[in-house]
Amino acid sequence: MKRLLISLVIAALVVVPQFALGSDSDEFKAEVERFIKAFNSLDANTISQTAHPGCVVFNTDSPFITVYPTPAAFGEGLQNWFSGLESLSIILVEPQYNVVGNTGVMWGYESSTAKPKDGPSTTIYYRTTMTFVQSGGKWRVLSIHMSKLPSGALN
Repeated sequence: MKRLLISLVIAALVVVPQFALGSDSDEFKAEVERFIKAFNSLDANTISQTAHPGCVVFNTDSPFITVYPTPAAFGEGLQNWFSGLESLSIILVEPQYNVVGNTGVMWGYESSTAKPKDGPSTTIYYRTTMTFVQSGGKWRVLSIHMSKLPSGALN
C-alpha cells in the first residue's frame, strides 16, 4: 500500500506539471503566431505592445546588436523599416516551443519574403530564436536572434 501511494505521488508530480506546461505552451505558441501575423501586416504598433523594455535584436542587416530601451523605441525602429516595404511575408518552418516558468523560447527556421516599395521581392531563409517573458500576465518578446541560411536551404 505504501509503495502504491508513493507511486501515485510520483506520478502526480511528473504528470500534473506537464498539463500545466501544455496550457502555458499553447498560450505562448498563440502569442508567437500573433507576433508573426503583426509582422506580416506591417503593424508596428501591435508588435511594439508585445515588446519587453530592453528588447535585444540580433539581425542580419547589421553586425551590431540593437537594444530597444522601450517598447515605443522598438515600434519606431520597425516603423522605419516597414515604411520602405510594400509587403512582408514571414513563414515559420518547423517552429519548436518551450516554456519554463515565465520564460518561453521559440526556435526554428523562417522564410521571409520582403517586397520593397521601389524594388523586387527577395526571399531570405533564417534560423530564428525568440525569447519571451511573461510579465503582467502577458507574453513579451525579450530577444530575437536571426542568422541567415544559404539560399534554398529550406527547399
